[in-house]
Amino acid sequence: MSKTVTVDKMSAEMSAILNTYDVEYRDKVKEIVGDLAKKGVKMTKEKAKHYHWDDYGEHFAVRWENDQKGKYVAHVQEKERYQLTHLLEHGHAKRGGGKTRAFPHIAPVQDELNRLLEEEIKKI
Repeated sequence: MSKTVTVDKMSAEMSAILNTYDVEYRDKVKEIVGDLAKKGVKMTKEKAKHYHWDDYGEHFAVRWENDQKGKYVAHVQEKERYQLTHLLEHGHAKRGGGKTRAFPHIAPVQDELNRLLEEEIKKI
């Protein structure tokens, strides 16, 4: 796909090529991130089942937030349960003193997804 371009039109031609590449790349990355977000929710639900928290795990979901950056957000659907994620993930202070055991079930999934995302981006 060879094309002859004069020097004065080279800048415009390069911009057009780079813009096309940018849009294609952005769409591919958005698709990959969406797939990984769904996979992350599935993995988190499996971790919850591992700890026998079936009911807790069923409330995780993914939604697309169309803010300035545009992003997928994994969240707990019930307002009463969202605080539970932090308490389970990190543990919490007990009433009589001391601290409860932490059940890291989100951070390991996030680390795995970050690794997978890096691999997928390198492929494209």
